Amino acid sequence: MFIRPSTSSDLPSLIQVATSAFQTDDFLTELCPGRVDNPQAYKDFWHDHLTQRINHNSRVVFSAVNSLGDVIGMAVWWYWTLDPSSAPTPHGIPVAPSSLSAVYPTSEMMANPILSKEALAELSIIKEKETKDFFLGEYKTHWHLEWLAVHPDWWRKGAGTMLLDWGLRQAEKDGMAAMWEASPEGVEFYQKRGIETIGIVEFRGVDYPLFVWNGKGKGETMATAKETAKEIAGEQVEEAEP
Repeated sequence: MFIRPSTSSDLPSLIQVATSAFQTDDFLTELCPGRVDNPQAYKDFWHDHLTQRINHNSRVVFSAVNSLGDVIGMAVWWYWTLDPSSAPTPHGIPVAPSSLSAVYPTSEMMANPILSKEALAELSIIKEKETKDFFLGEYKTHWHLEWLAVHPDWWRKGAGTMLLDWGLRQAEKDGMAAMWEASPEGVEFYQKRGIETIGIVEFRGVDYPLFVWNGKGKGETMATAKETAKEIAGEQVEEAEP
């Protein structure tokens, strides 16, 4: 098993991973309330969402691949910075209009009937209130884990660990933190690694812990997020943990 940067040709497999991994996810049930009744619209939502992420040069989408060449997991890592000029990179990294937005939807996504505009607006307000002190303060430049998903057939076989570890290693290399919100189902996975919880985002009756892992590197200069991702190509024979 190994991980590599994703391309647009991986989209069908990535969509399958996401829809399978998040079947009972409370967050997506609120954000996409009609996903069970309209599965094609839900797949279209993920297609537009992941296409944007793959083409966004401050995000890196990784695929976990098994020995048969099948994509069985994915992660979206986001190089989050308020000020591109302050980033440890020779190139400025574009900043999203609202870095506190959980979904950062495209016009195609907003037009999708599966997406609850009310839930999205409510979530944006909650996230800004609960996380801005972290994102605008100590962690105004960090690696942010936006999504981590593994197909249920491959749970507890090491794919999630590999996808997580890339971002932790990169954060350590760059001398900064890694941060993310976790679903209730994912809390145990992160707690077993001793990763610290620094806050809670409460959304429609469900608590989503905010995790932080503090890198201990010396701020080595890196290329852009896309260029940095290519470094993983030399690690494609990396074995997963049991």
